[in-house]
Amino acid sequence: MSKRDDKRDSAQKSQGQDAGSSFESEAVKAFVAAVRASDANFAKTAPIDFLMPHLLELDREVTETVSRLDGKVSDLGSLANQKTVELGQLMGRLRRERDTLPVNARVEFAEAMLNVVDAVDAALSSLTDADGSVLDGLKSISKLMDSALKTQGFSKIDALDDQYDPDYHEGIGERESTDRDEGVVIEVVQAGYINDSTGNLLRAARVILAKKPTTGAEGHGESVATETDSK
Repeated sequence: MSKRDDKRDSAQKSQGQDAGSSFESEAVKAFVAAVRASDANFAKTAPIDFLMPHLLELDREVTETVSRLDGKVSDLGSLANQKTVELGQLMGRLRRERDTLPVNARVEFAEAMLNVVDAVDAALSSLTDADGSVLDGLKSISKLMDSALKTQGFSKIDALDDQYDPDYHEGIGERESTDRDEGVVIEVVQAGYINDSTGNLLRAARVILAKKPTTGAEGHGESVATETDSK
């Protein structure tokens, strides 16, 4: 081999070494070293030209991997958004339940009080003026209990002489009457109560309603009630 050929080979090797040093990736450097060690033709070929197909394949694989990872990240983002919405709904439900706790507590108190109210009312209906102090004492208790219910936001429904309203009254019977219009409440058998703050019914008033008298009953006032079971 001539000195000129030696100089050309040395220049090519020098160029190859300079080109190889431009690769910053340790993985690429390792790849170049492996190819140089295994392929005798590598020394006669410009490294970037030789490696280009391999680098393009590596770039394709990296692109596909990144694309798959982007898809997984997108799926995780959608899942996170879904869970965020579900968490918001749960928090809203918990806040609503928290806000209704005081209302529910008052309703439970009022429902428990109604049992006592009914017992006092039943005792009052069985007494007469002759019972004197006992009657007065029960009336006082009844007023106190109504006041306690009022304090908690519940009022007694004033049903007597009102026209029947299925939203507030439960008709349990009828009584013939000449001085009341048909469908008017002429007796309250059991008091009803309503929630003043919400307008919800705590309990409907159980009532007797007026009806037109039968033939021959005119002029005789109210006749005996014809009560029927509530349907």
